[in-house]
Amino acid sequence: MESKGTVLLLFLITSFFAGFTPSSANLYVRQIPNNLIVSSNASKELSNVTSYKDCAESWAEEDLIAFNYNSTLKECFGYKFILKMKKGSGSETSYLLTSSSEDKCQGDVMADLENRLECMSPFTMIRTKHSVACYYMMKKEEYTVG
Repeated sequence: MESKGTVLLLFLITSFFAGFTPSSANLYVRQIPNNLIVSSNASKELSNVTSYKDCAESWAEEDLIAFNYNSTLKECFGYKFILKMKKGSGSETSYLLTSSSEDKCQGDVMADLENRLECMSPFTMIRTKHSVACYYMMKKEEYTVG
């Protein structure tokens, strides 16, 4: 469950950037729970930030879908795609960025996260009720039996 401060931040960012986002969409910044952080190649980086809010405000107009904030190192890493997640340290937190005309404050951030996961080529994604997996079927000529 999100704190009152996070909901307030969502409102403030939404109010501030409402005129700048396309199609009158609002930008929602939601913390990914369970100490999970994005573990992909970062597309953007910010250093010497005092809060994750600095990163959200700086990247409001970017085409990023998530970012990690490290409160100890005071830095953020932004991501255009999510290939995998991992457990973070106590100082690392990930946030999902969602631009939407619908209210996302109370939405299921984990469901939105699962919808944004991607598989690296040539892998194919399979979704079940409780998981997302990437798989690849090898062609006969790609392996040898020894």
